[in-house]
Amino acid sequence: MNTIDWTTITAKLHEAGFKVSYSRVSYAPNNPLWRAKAQREGKDWSAFGRDLEAALVELEKQTHELTHDWRQMKKVA
Repeated sequence: MNTIDWTTITAKLHEAGFKVSYSRVSYAPNNPLWRAKAQREGKDWSAFGRDLEAALVELEKQTHELTHDWRQMKKVA
């Protein structure tokens, strides 16, 4: 996993007002599973992935479709 990718996603979501959390929900060697969650204005989004990056990329897609385009906001350094 490229750590810049997932940290960038969480930073941008935080900047857009989301509370973001994530956890590994399966430690099975052949079936790892991560859950990423976002909350904002009383709404919740949740996504799963085989790795943290995949879960956060899916969460990014979900929040983008339902809220304003935060990608146009000031870039996080």
